[in-house]
Amino acid sequence: MIVLGLGFSSSAASADLVSAIDAAISGQKLRRADIGALASADFKRGARCLAEAANELGVDVLFASETALGRVENRIVTRSARSREHSGSDCLCEAAALAVLCENAKLVMPRLVCGPVTCAIALGEPQ
Repeated sequence: MIVLGLGFSSSAASADLVSAIDAAISGQKLRRADIGALASADFKRGARCLAEAANELGVDVLFASETALGRVENRIVTRSARSREHSGSDCLCEAAALAVLCENAKLVMPRLVCGPVTCAIALGEPQ
């Protein structure tokens, strides 16, 4: 399953998320239909922009707990002090994408920054 992990600021709109997703998948020669799910941290659960983006794309959002994010920190490639300060993870989008998949998941695309959104792509079996 292909999962797109997302991090975003409180100012982000659903159009910002969809734009970042489109940029990420086009760079990997993927289509919207290839997306299995979106992923983010539990604390983003109430974000309207995330629900709207998932609805537009016709996919579910999987949420990773703080514990699950911490378990994959050694597998992410991007290290951002700003991300650590705001989310507790060195790279929320990469960690979220990996955390919702099984242990053998691979990071296909590290963090891509598109305005107020960060996006990463992971491939693996769902948990």
